Amino acid sequence: MDQLDASRFKMRDYLRFYWSAFYEACSAKQLYRKIRDELTRLNVHEHVDGWHELVSYFVSITKRELQFPTSELPYPSLESCYAEMAQLGYSVHIPLFLKAKKTRPDLLRELAPRVRNFLFRLITVNMLSAGIADQKIRQAIKLLDEERPDSEVLAEFDYELHGNDQSVFENICQREFSEPTIAKYILAKIHLDQMGASHQLGSDTELEHVLPQNPRAWPSFDCGPQTRDSFVYALGNLTLLEKKLNASVKDSPFDQKVSHYKQIGRA
Repeated sequence: MDQLDASRFKMRDYLRFYWSAFYEACSAKQLYRKIRDELTRLNVHEHVDGWHELVSYFVSITKRELQFPTSELPYPSLESCYAEMAQLGYSVHIPLFLKAKKTRPDLLRELAPRVRNFLFRLITVNMLSAGIADQKIRQAIKLLDEERPDSEVLAEFDYELHGNDQSVFENICQREFSEPTIAKYILAKIHLDQMGASHQLGSDTELEHVLPQNPRAWPSFDCGPQTRDSFVYALGNLTLLEKKLNASVKDSPFDQKVSHYKQIGRA
């Protein structure tokens, strides 16, 4: 279990995710009592072997250094999908992925992006409770236990009540991205989907605010009836630049920034 040192989670977290995957969902306080009640002299080795079997996979999807975007992982790929979910801070999916890895590993290539999209729409865009997602995860695990077809498991995440394309688009357009993680994620996805897998973004990619965050920059900029922040943190005011290039443009006037962006584009 020394491998867990590389994970962003502790051993107790791993055991709780494992227990949720193969037994029942439980809180951290309930975990050790449930393990104690389940263990007997005859089955202790079976349990320990099960924990060891999946620990490498668990670490691979929860590594501390797992980032998106990064040039270290091919895009699109199953591995980059794991990185996306780690970057967005999701963990509700982990029991389902452990279950699928054990019982239907080939399903993960379709399941992981489906779950990622579902969580992004539900939690990140619409800011709804992770409890709704947990219900879907639990149902998918139940379907795996019942040996239902892959199509039924995947269909659990074709969930559009709170996440159809139009509502997702509208919420993103209206949102202020004052915290950079989500905006960086969205712009990276757009960039990579448009430019293709051959045009990777490095882990040093940063957000550039065309209208600068510094309230003293561009003093003549007219916000009209809106707040300055509504402009500064709108997705349309943001772009991706490498750290060194981002530092070079800073609070420059708009015409200078545009000239610099064009030079970057020709580089």
